[in-house]
Amino acid sequence: MKSIKNIAFVLFLVFALSHCTKNDDCDPDTFCDTLPYDSGNVNIEVSYKGKGIPIIVYKGYADQNEILFYDTLWSEEKSYYLPLENRYAVEAYYYESNSTIIALDGNKLKESSFWNCDEKCYELAEITLDVKKL
Repeated sequence: MKSIKNIAFVLFLVFALSHCTKNDDCDPDTFCDTLPYDSGNVNIEVSYKGKGIPIIVYKGYADQNEILFYDTLWSEEKSYYLPLENRYAVEAYYYESNSTIIALDGNKLKESSFWNCDEKCYELAEITLDVKKL
């Protein structure tokens, strides 16, 4: 009787483990780009009220002062295609009366991927840096 219980337990265990490793998230109709990207989108959002908003985009943290470029935004959002696996920071300058308000945000642009049918599929990586005036 013990051997039947042991065999049943072993069969149950084998079935349970094989079921756990099965890839249930397989959709052969899903587009899969198997080549990794080297860059992605860095979206910058500002509070646009009819005046151009000067920005500075940094590689790394803003206090490291590694300036990539300066720009002036004439809409609420602009996107830049920049290399992956880097941290980016942005400062936006809002001029009011006799004062300047500086908004700052930063994040790392990382590779974006998922698994489908035992293939690694790459997606265009994207981050949004929000430097809207509060």
